[in-house]
Amino acid sequence: ERICTPKKVNPTGLLRLLGLTKIKKLLDNFLFFPSTDILFVRSIKEPLTKRICDDIALGYGSTVLITMPSHALGALTEGLKAISPHVRVILDWQDLWSYDPNYFDILRKPAQKKALKWEKSFFSNADLNITTNDRAASILVDHYKVDRQVVTSIEHHYHLDELSADPKPGLNDDQ
Repeated sequence: ERICTPKKVNPTGLLRLLGLTKIKKLLDNFLFFPSTDILFVRSIKEPLTKRICDDIALGYGSTVLITMPSHALGALTEGLKAISPHVRVILDWQDLWSYDPNYFDILRKPAQKKALKWEKSFFSNADLNITTNDRAASILVDHYKVDRQVVTSIEHHYHLDELSADPKPGLNDDQ
């Protein structure tokens, strides 16, 4: 089933649009928005919760797969687990927040602490953490102390020599 929600605007981004950049910068020092998708999380939680509760009432199990980024979606883990201990949450970590210098290193120090706290919360609330490689899986286990039994990796890399230069082998340009 597909659940759609309306797009939301980051509240401090609205201040920038209104020309109130100084106020925006001041507020951004005290607020933590991991991404603009954090507002999407709030709007998706209610219909998702309703669907899970309906499934549980019918005797069905419920598994939710969350692919990150957007890392803000990880905020769903705690709420989903609170609905019922039988809800299974699988996190597909396309990258680890704290190991993504394009994201993490540009955060202010207080925001970095909040991001790390959230990330650890996501790890511990998930029934399974999937990473894209063995190194990332080891980081979860060794650095974040996530139980090895709830961590796995699915390698998705490829080598250029494994790809065919001709997208349709056997066909030439004349066909």
